[in-house]
Parts: sequence; C-alpha cells; structure tokens
Amino acid sequence: MQEIESKRAFSGPSGKSLAKRAIVLKIFCVIGLFYTLTALPYQMYLEPIQFFKIHGWKWVVPLLLTIMRIVGLGGYWMMRQWGVYLFSISFIFGIAYAVIVYKIAPAEIDFFGLTIPLIIVVIGFASLKKMR
Repeated sequence: MQEIESKRAFSGPSGKSLAKRAIVLKIFCVIGLFYTLTALPYQMYLEPIQFFKIHGWKWVVPLLLTIMRIVGLGGYWMMRQWGVYLFSISFIFGIAYAVIVYKIAPAEIDFFGLTIPLIIVVIGFASLKKMR
C-alpha cells in the first residue's frame, strides 16, 4: 500500500509519473533562486536611482533578464525543459549585455555571478533528458 501511495506522489494529473528531482538540482535551484532574488531589489530600487542620470534606461534590460531567470528557475524546479532553456538564454544575454552596453570585460564580472549560473546551466543540460 505504501508503494502505491509513493507512486501517486510523483504522478501528474494524467497518471504519468513525473521526473524526480535529484538532490543536486534541488540544491542549485535553491542557491540560484536565492542569488537571483538578492539581485532583484538592487535592480528595481538602487540601480535606477543611482544610474538613471548616467545610463538612462539601460537598467531595464538587466531587470527583465533577472525576472526571466526567476521564471526559468521555476520551470527548472518543476523539471521542465523550457526552464533550463529560459535560464540559459537569460544568463547568456546578461553576460553579453554587460560586456556590450556597460563595456565590462568578462574578466571583471563577479566570480559568483558567472560560476553559480554556469553550474546551474551545466546541471540543467546534463539532466535535460529526465525533464519534460
């Protein structure tokens, strides 16, 4: 009886079993969500106030990319392939935007700002076959 109940816990509305999240995915989803959510208040409040006169509306794109990352991590958590793709696209565009618009050299970008999302992307693509 317990085996049947445990199978129901991982089945969707159609009765098909959902992919189980590996512990590594759980850990990096939580780390990524924490890291991304800590950047959001900065981009919504501090950056527009400090840089609006200097850079104009350039702060809007990083804000949108951060929101894309949060949505992508939500899909990632639900074991959806689109979550990995959306997170990866926002990560790549974020780096490209920083290099092109703000004229930041890739070596000057925060180590954790590159490492954590890159690990999340690599783990996501490694477990893409387990996702729907």
